[in-house]
Amino acid sequence: MKTILRFSIAAAMALALTACGGGEGGTSDSGTSSSAPKVTASDFTGSWQVDKESMRDIMLAAIEAEAPPEATEEQKQMMRDMAAPMIESMSINLSINEDNTFSVDMQMMGEPDSVAGTWTLDNGVITMTETVEQGESSDPATGKLEDGKLVLDFPGEDSGPQQMIMIRG
Repeated sequence: MKTILRFSIAAAMALALTACGGGEGGTSDSGTSSSAPKVTASDFTGSWQVDKESMRDIMLAAIEAEAPPEATEEQKQMMRDMAAPMIESMSINLSINEDNTFSVDMQMMGEPDSVAGTWTLDNGVITMTETVEQGESSDPATGKLEDGKLVLDFPGEDSGPQQMIMIRG
């Protein structure tokens, strides 16, 4: 899953900066509060797509945070202006399958990529682990449902946003 965010952010950051110079799979668990609705695997399974509106805010904030300290407001605006069409053109589709596998198909700036792996559900949190080649490693992404959206967190990311927001698609 790290690849998803790294791929998206790397493309956006490269162009923008150039301008400036656990648990059992498929199980269900209740939320952390006794009044929280029960979250089951079926709440996660299906098709999801990146929520471009939410991601626009997250990515623009990350781009601005990466701007050199000496960047002028004009340069920062140029970075935002260049990033906006890249964000709009990105396509990230996630399929979470009942057999505890997932796949991601993405495209940014005409460059396609895909990722696959397995998932588990524990206490309302989905953990998605990318299938990698022998000798490589990948930190798992975790996600929770918030207001009908799947909010994925990517711990261990070095730069850029550490979160991706998905909507049913």
